[in-house]
Amino acid sequence: MVVFLSIVAWAYSKRRKQEFDEIARQLIEDDDSVAAMVKEKRHV
Repeated sequence: MVVFLSIVAWAYSKRRKQEFDEIARQLIEDDDSVAAMVKEKRHV
């Protein structure tokens, strides 16, 4: 139980927020580029 609570505290710490935000932005950008490729292929 202590290990679980430690991991949760680590994941939600303010020091990790910037890293998680950056990863989230990368995922959104990747998703947008994939959607553009699919849209482009449909018009060919």
